[in-house]
Amino acid sequence: MKLMILESGAKGKTVKKYLGKGWIVEACFGHVQDLPRSGKQGSKAMWASEKG
Repeated sequence: MKLMILESGAKGKTVKKYLGKGWIVEACFGHVQDLPRSGKQGSKAMWASEKG
């Protein structure tokens, strides 16, 4: 199974049609940033929320 995270649910519905089976498409409803490039940090989810 492969996972794709997009900013909006509407984009997710469109992309899911093209990817097909074997993909999970989820929306984060915000910006994804500061993802680790390698190492064990990539296996642990970290959440941050900013109000602005």
